[in-house]
Amino acid sequence: MINDVAFIGQLAETMLPDGPLFEVAVIHHTQCGTGALADDSFRRRYAERIGAEESTLRKQAVLDPAATVTRDLERLRSADAISPRITMSGHVYDVVTGLVETVVPAALT
Repeated sequence: MINDVAFIGQLAETMLPDGPLFEVAVIHHTQCGTGALADDSFRRRYAERIGAEESTLRKQAVLDPAATVTRDLERLRSADAISPRITMSGHVYDVVTGLVETVVPAALT
């Protein structure tokens, strides 16, 4: 995703030499199926099925979407390849209520 945002940013900078370019809104959701990767038994069976390291899969479990969207935004904002003229925000979509909560307000990188 970092390379994709960097590429689109490069294109936008070519057409818009000044000012902010666009906003990247990162959205995670509640009740994410990757939460199953926190379960030792499930993760072990899945790792065997796909030939992956179990420890790597554990890190992919999304149990707290507000925390993971914040972490993903930190990673995007710290990527040297991404233009500082790109605004970024983070949100969590609640699949039960249909509401979207802003976790990280829009700001330039």
